Parts: sequence; structure tokens; C-alpha cells
Amino acid sequence: MGMTARLTALLATMLILLSACSGQSDDSTATESGGEDFGYSTVEASIADGLDAGGEAERAAPATDPAPAQAVQPGPGGTEAEETFNPIDTGRQIIRTAEIVADVTDVAASAQRAINIVQSVGGLLFNQDTRVATNTTEPNRTTLVFRVPPEDFQTVLNDLGEVGSIREQRIDATDVTGRVVDLESRITSSELSVERLRGFLSAATDLNQVATFENELRDRETELETLRGQLRTLENQVALSTITLTLTELLPPPPPVPALRLASFVYFGHDGGFSCGTTLDRAEEGDDLTLCYEVTNTGDTALVDIALRDSALSLDIDDLTIVEGVLDEPLEPGQRLMFTHEFTASGTRLISTAKVQGTATAAADDDAEVAAETTTAKVDLALTIYPRESGPGFADGLDAGWRGFTALIGALLLAIGFALPFVWVIPLAWIGVREWRRRRPTGPAPLPTQATIPDPPARQTTEV
Repeated sequence: MGMTARLTALLATMLILLSACSGQSDDSTATESGGEDFGYSTVEASIADGLDAGGEAERAAPATDPAPAQAVQPGPGGTEAEETFNPIDTGRQIIRTAEIVADVTDVAASAQRAINIVQSVGGLLFNQDTRVATNTTEPNRTTLVFRVPPEDFQTVLNDLGEVGSIREQRIDATDVTGRVVDLESRITSSELSVERLRGFLSAATDLNQVATFENELRDRETELETLRGQLRTLENQVALSTITLTLTELLPPPPPVPALRLASFVYFGHDGGFSCGTTLDRAEEGDDLTLCYEVTNTGDTALVDIALRDSALSLDIDDLTIVEGVLDEPLEPGQRLMFTHEFTASGTRLISTAKVQGTATAAADDDAEVAAETTTAKVDLALTIYPRESGPGFADGLDAGWRGFTALIGALLLAIGFALPFVWVIPLAWIGVREWRRRRPTGPAPLPTQATIPDPPARQTTEV
């Protein structure tokens, strides 16, 4: 009986090899499946009898699994139709995905157009997520997930690209042939292992063995269903490509807002505004000065009817000289006008308080509205004016000398006036000193000097 089981396992393996090489149509594929079932049951019967040949057949079977045949889409009349896009058939299992982000003017209409494109090739809408904006600063958005046949993948991508203005597009192709073959091999091994455990369980008589086989069988069946689920997921992803389309509604452009900027400068000289842009912090009386006003359109719409007035200096735009720009033409965004006023410094302080006003022109597009009709800008300027300073001359020296002389005379008169009340003290002091000298007592006789004192007699000595 052992030899018969080995022959049976060998025959099952040969049948599997012949089925893989046949390359038949769907009917042949069905026959191939039947052959595999027959082979597997024979192998499991051999394993139940305790033969080792079953393990060898179990390892050999996955390596001979045929590659799944690609289905051919029939045409409208039931015959095979020509495909508009034919990817190269390399016998590999490839998952194709794409992500498209596009801007549209109407999300709802564009989404329906995309659905019609996908349905025209037999695809389906797998998921849709739509978000309606709650304010004017956020756009409406919808995300659609399509599943399409792989042979129509590129055609659908091209058609969806015309739905709106594409902002982002990512296309990916992942080869999962190795994962499919690995899962099929593990499923085959798990099926053989489950059948073998079922045979052992049916032949077991001891309660401990029954409990052990049942636990092991439950774990193997769970693992087998997990592997089958993973394989089905991969097969579904290969059978239908995934395209994710995100449509974002374009927000209307904001209405144009007029804006003006006014700056003022003061500098030395009268040069027709050539030095406008430099400014002073002080000046002297009699200096020739030029006051500049710079008007710039900082908004996003043209301005007309520019009016400028300096209330502190009582100057209107008619009192000023325009040195840059054209006053009678619209002031376009970014353009500027330059006005000057030449004068001579006087007084002690120059105060300027200027204000400019402009009116926005009507928008060329009827859909766009101007946010405000007029716009204004103000600027203040203050400049200190000092008295004129000049170098010293003859008159200045004469004046300084006279001032010094008068100061000296004043000091002498002050000293005399101070001393006059004390004039009587001077003769009194002179009389007192004179009287003191007259009455001064005479001192003792002077001591004799060295010349009047006689020398003592010399002492004589006798030698013996």
C-alpha cells in the first residue's frame, strides 16, 4: 500500500504540471482546478496513512501554479473589442494607482462629469467625500475614489485631466507578483496542513489528542482565512486600478481695494525737485528750501481725481509744481506723483500737515466690485528754523571792546562805591602806625663783639 500511495502522489504532481503548461482558455482553467483538487486529496490521503511523500508533493505544488489568465473585455455585440489602451502583458501582477488634484469652477458639475467618464469604461465610483464651505474664505471640495479596468487606466487619466486645471498628479505602479506567488504558496501549504490535521483528528481516539488537534486545526484555519483575504485584496487591486480625484472650487478674486501713501521731504536749494527724497532736521533763517510731496498708489486699482492739500501751510495742489507723473491720467497701482514747493525759511518752525485723496476707477469686469470708492492718506512734518549765524567782523570787535570797557568801568565804580563808606579807616590806620613807631621803647645795650674781647694769656710749659 505504501508504494501505491507514492505512485498516486507522483501522478497528482504530473497532473498539476500538465495543467500549468496547457495554456487553455476558461474551460481549460476549470479542468486545471479540478486536477489540483484531485491531486491534493490524494496527497492528503497519503499523509493520513503516515507517508512522507505528501510533504514532498506539498512543497512541489506551489512552484507549478500557473499564472492567472487576464480576462478579455467583450465588446458591445458580445465579441472581443479592440482596446484603446493595451499595457504590455509581462505576466506580472501590477497594482496601478493615481492621485489627481484639480481646480474647477463648479465642484458639483465637475464631479458628475468625472463620474460619467469613469462609468463609460465600466469603472465604478468607490468612495466620495464632499465638503461644503461655511464661509467665503474656504473653497468647496470633493474627493472621489474610482476603480477602473487596468486597460483603461491611462485613457481615464487623460479624460479626467480635462475636467479642471490640474494642480498635482501622482501615478504609481507596484509589482506584487512576488507577494501573490508567496501568498498562493502559503495558502496551498496551509490547505494541505488543514486537511492533514482533519485526517489526524478523525482518526484520533484519545481525548487529549482530540483537544490538541482541534486547537491546532482552529489556528491553522484562522491563518488560512487570513492568507486568503490578503490574496483577495491583492487580486482586487490588480484587477481594478484606483484613481483618487480631488476637486477644489476656485474662489472668486477679492474685490480691488484702493490705497494711497503720502510722504513729505524738505531739503536745501531750489533744483526743481531733483533732490526729493532727502530731508533735513534743522535749517537757518533765510535758507532756500524745497518741500516735496510724494503720492504713491499702493492699492490694486487705478485712481483718478487726485487732490492734495497742506492745511498748515495753506497750500493746494494748484500751488504746487508737479515734477513726476501726469496728474490728468489715472494713477495705476505702483505708480507715483511728485509735487514740490520752493520757499525761503523764515520764523522759528516749519509745520506741514498734508492730506491726499483719490477716487477708484470703475472695474473693467462687471463681476468685480471696488471695495471703496475713495481713499486718503496723511503725513505730518516739522522743521526747526534757527537764527542766521555769521563770522565776526570789525563792527563785532568794536562792539565787543566797547562792551568790555563798559564792563570794566562798571566794575571800578562798583568797587569805589563799595569802599567809599570805609575811607576814614585809611587815615586813622596811618596815624595809628606812626604813633606806634614814635612811642616804641629803646632796647638794652648791644653785647660786645668778638673784636673787643681780649684773648687770654698764653700758658707756658717747662720741659724737664
